[in-house]
Amino acid sequence: MKKYYHIYSDGATGNGLFESTADFIAAMNRIAICAATCGIEILAFVFEDTHVHFIIYPRFK
Repeated sequence: MKKYYHIYSDGATGNGLFESTADFIAAMNRIAICAATCGIEILAFVFEDTHVHFIIYPRFK
């Protein structure tokens, strides 16, 4: 049985996640590297102004 997970950050502080386009691009690259390194498949994600959501499938061996 496959288990999928909804991972999200708390956006209650109201602070924006990214100060610039460069910050956004850096975050996208880091997320891709972390997913590949940790063996996690990111099925869907969304960056909102104050928080993020991921639907992931861990590929544990």
